[in-house]
Amino acid sequence: MIMQYDWIRMPMHIIESFEVQSLTDGSFRAWIEILLITNRCVPSGRLPPKEHLADLLEIELPDPEAAIDELIRAGLLVVDGVWLTPKDWHLYDPNIPYDEG
Repeated sequence: MIMQYDWIRMPMHIIESFEVQSLTDGSFRAWIEILLITNRCVPSGRLPPKEHLADLLEIELPDPEAAIDELIRAGLLVVDGVWLTPKDWHLYDPNIPYDEG
């Protein structure tokens, strides 16, 4: 049985990540919310296409799809056909055992 958690892990290395530091404020907030949405998706780690994902975002942005495009260009969201996946989702997913090694 896999337990679904209402939280994600947030690795400390993101504060030094060029991709994260280069985001606009709105795109950074969208990225954090997308990580939380990803944890609720089934299967965990797979997001709907960008048009549907933009509708799921609860933060107010002038152009949610533009924020998603910025995350794709920054390499923080990976396009797999029509689906999206956060880069290195295994680092954020609380359902995957943490490996310090």
